[in-house]
Amino acid sequence: MNRRILQILLCALGGAALLLILAAALLSPNREGVARAGITLSHDSGFYDEPFDLELEGSGPIYYTLDATEPDVNSPRYEGPIRIEDASGNPNVYSMNTDVSLEFHTDILDQEGRGLHNRYQLPDAPVDKATVLRAVCIDEDGNRGDEICAVYFVDYRTKTGYQDLNIVSITTNPENLFDYEKGIYVLGTGFWDSLVDGRVTAKDSNYEFWPANYRQRGIDWEREAYVACFDAERNQTLSGKFGIRIQGRYTRGMLPKSLNVFARKQYGQKYIDAAPLFGVNWQLSSLNLNTGANGIRVKLHDYMINALIGDMDVATRDYRPCALFLDGEFWGVYWMTPRYEEEFFQNRYGVYGSDVISVKVGEVEIGRDEDIELYNDMVDEISSGDMSDPAQYARACELVDIDSCIDYYATEIYTVNTDWPHLNKALWRTRNVSDGEYADGRWRWIIFDMNCALNPDKLDYDMVQWAINRDTLFASLMDNEDFKKALYARLVDLAEDTFDPEKTDAFVLEYWMAMTDIMQKDYQRYYADTRGAEDFRDYCFEIAGFFRKRSADILERYGDYRE
Repeated sequence: MNRRILQILLCALGGAALLLILAAALLSPNREGVARAGITLSHDSGFYDEPFDLELEGSGPIYYTLDATEPDVNSPRYEGPIRIEDASGNPNVYSMNTDVSLEFHTDILDQEGRGLHNRYQLPDAPVDKATVLRAVCIDEDGNRGDEICAVYFVDYRTKTGYQDLNIVSITTNPENLFDYEKGIYVLGTGFWDSLVDGRVTAKDSNYEFWPANYRQRGIDWEREAYVACFDAERNQTLSGKFGIRIQGRYTRGMLPKSLNVFARKQYGQKYIDAAPLFGVNWQLSSLNLNTGANGIRVKLHDYMINALIGDMDVATRDYRPCALFLDGEFWGVYWMTPRYEEEFFQNRYGVYGSDVISVKVGEVEIGRDEDIELYNDMVDEISSGDMSDPAQYARACELVDIDSCIDYYATEIYTVNTDWPHLNKALWRTRNVSDGEYADGRWRWIIFDMNCALNPDKLDYDMVQWAINRDTLFASLMDNEDFKKALYARLVDLAEDTFDPEKTDAFVLEYWMAMTDIMQKDYQRYYADTRGAEDFRDYCFEIAGFFRKRSADILERYGDYRE
């Protein structure tokens, strides 16, 4: 409508009439109107006891998919109700991919003289499934509206293992996971091109560390996904678009793989509400979905240790077990937990998130690059000092929270974590000193990745000496008699209270009873193991046996140091 016509209309009809004309024009079908249009569903995402007919309504033609791919004009066009039934009997698709681990390429491992570490098998029966719907309005000019994603679990009340368990669904374009070039879950070009170039014959490293797409890091290897979470009562506790990445070091080469989930403004929400997920009034910017890593066959280590030492002066996390469905297919048992990020420390300790520094395995995890100097200066001063000198030890106590230090080393030593302290060590502090118990600028310790601990075959290790040989800060502090006595007294306290065998037996027994059925599904999914329940029981009872023997061992070694 040009200016001259507008002027004529304004004069002839008056302002009120013109407004009606303009409103009608805005409401008529057009490019922008369709682009803003949404879709309504007759049934929300969730759990249904019976099959049903799903109806969709939109302001234009609706195209949809049921295989997690992004809908376009080549996808089925919605013409009438879509029958939603239990999809578990459908053929396995994504769970049959063999590019997710080198263990499916035994010819290459044999050539390199490598055996199978984990003995993965493709599932030999249909895995449990959900129906994932993606739908969008696309007009005749190709303009897309806002896409909608929903996930439906039908007849899960009768399936064993899922009762009293959180359910997480992640839906993303399958190419984001499995594509040769861009897939984050596969060997992909990262491995196969390296094989051609001769860069995968690193005899001194496990094949899990060989180049692969899943070993890539950073924002370039983050993929957009729809994430939906449901609690044990099947209330939806999280829904929306997020970014997902592969998480971990060695375990990136294992199955299944741990994932990080990121909230970002570009995906539609800046924070994750932790209240329905963890029962705390926090806002988080990310979550971790952890497989159990090196303890993947039992998935108990991190959860149990964090739960039992929760009142100690070290940073710990809350772990919630869940079953993950990836693009509609059962992907195993995971632990959902907050990540150690600015928001975690701000919420947990009442400090300013922007003032938090965290150093993990000698590198800045949270903060600025130059913050590493604060960490290095602290380590150098304590490591090179004479801690037998009361004045120098007092200075060390100004640099670190000594109670946190003692709690941390006692926990790692007691649990015989041999993947530490050369790895898996982390500390945090506030950059500046301000009001508040935890804003004093002293370093405090963080518990994470305990999955190489609790090994009954390593009970005879002298873990105090192990730590002295690998940690100059700890070795120096052990020159102080007060520190040494406090450490030994803490170990005795762990044996008689925190990790008392009656307490740990009860903890393991409860876990075993609650998780047996779903872990059976996990074993069948990744190892085609029909006797997984028996294997899982044996792993659980090994851990219970570890704590019984460790308590007696600690009391024999350090019982004279009771407080």
